[in-house]
Amino acid sequence: MIRQRIAGCVCAIAGAAMTGAAAPFTAPRLPWNTAITPHRKVAFSSVALDDVKVVKDAFGLTVNDVVLTVVSGALRIYLSGIDALPDKPLVAVVPTNVRTPDTKGAMGNVVSAMFASLPSEQADPVKRLALVAESMSQAKQTQRDLGGTILGEWAEVATAPILSSGIRLYRRFSERMRPIYNLVVSNVPGPPVPIYMAGSLVVSLVPMGPVFDGAGLNVTAFSYMGRVDVGFMACRETVPSLWSLAEAIPAAMEELLQAARGASPEVGAGAVETGAFAVEIDLTVSDESADDELENSVSGAYDGPAVQ
Repeated sequence: MIRQRIAGCVCAIAGAAMTGAAAPFTAPRLPWNTAITPHRKVAFSSVALDDVKVVKDAFGLTVNDVVLTVVSGALRIYLSGIDALPDKPLVAVVPTNVRTPDTKGAMGNVVSAMFASLPSEQADPVKRLALVAESMSQAKQTQRDLGGTILGEWAEVATAPILSSGIRLYRRFSERMRPIYNLVVSNVPGPPVPIYMAGSLVVSLVPMGPVFDGAGLNVTAFSYMGRVDVGFMACRETVPSLWSLAEAIPAAMEELLQAARGASPEVGAGAVETGAFAVEIDLTVSDESADDELENSVSGAYDGPAVQ
């Protein structure tokens, strides 16, 4: 039964690709779509949640659509700056919470993932937003067709030895084949109330996610206290000048605000201050440790409300 479901999954993804929807192995190659090293660097950026909601309400879409479009716009700015902007959409893996009401409160995470297009090649921010919304609609329909438990079913069939062999095989031939996807982009709704640690108010929560061979960039957004904080985790050798990408987030947000408010000079007035900063961390480990880390890596998610 599980093998039949997985065969159905492959057919559904192939069908989605034929309709132009985002799908594995349709991504353009970017500088970080190669084998990763043990070295990491991180950067952070921030935008006002009220600004995101202004754009959401103006175009009748979702917070998630706007966040993905902001990331897409920032990638356009960044990739143009390093002369690496492709002429086709990027493909992002977007983790989603698929917990059902009857399992609410149970321990552990219940996550799946969708493939979404990030049309960074589009210069018009409004068209970019519309394409992201359309892509997410297609991705959600594909996920409904497959069911939210498909990743768990894959895990039941693909045991640790099979996964390890697959990772090693991909490492060997990744330069000769098209990337499975370009990057992971997560948008996690944070707690709706202030939280405290040891009696002190937590003023900011900066998220970070893992990177994998073939996709050395992870972008994670987390909303809290009127802000959307965006964290970047990258392979140091394959993602040059990560600071420039973080700095492009407020610029991409401003672009959408101008479109939403008719290019008013008061765009963003009174909103939470936006900004970006970056810090590089050298997490050097031995090659053997890096192999172990890759083969045993797991994906987690905040067990909160579903993505908006």
